[in-house]
Amino acid sequence: MKVMAPVSSYQTCVQQIKAGANEIYVGMEDDTFNKISFSGRGKHNNQGRKINPSYEELCNIVKYAHTYHVEVKYAHTYHVEVNFTANTILGVGKNGMAPLFYNYVKAAITTGIDRRKKWYGSSFL
Repeated sequence: MKVMAPVSSYQTCVQQIKAGANEIYVGMEDDTFNKISFSGRGKHNNQGRKINPSYEELCNIVKYAHTYHVEVKYAHTYHVEVNFTANTILGVGKNGMAPLFYNYVKAAITTGIDRRKKWYGSSFL
């Protein structure tokens, strides 16, 4: 069984991996889209904390997840995969936001993420 856990910061990344997550999934804060969230989780939680990490924090999350090795039975080791989540906004292709959305995803890819996850039937990724 694989455990895929949500991550919203470097701190939660460390906690989830130490708790046994095999994969993590995360969105990213972006200055271009400071009023909307492609992660589908909003911008802030009920306590006012940001839900998504910044680009720099996402880079640190990926680096930590890729270098965290856990010794398991029979001396096997594994590295934690980082999945990037991005939801498209309805009509993104019609309202001129598609190039901005592509740039958002491309920026996330440069952090070294392992996979892109698409939700809500998006055809952009």
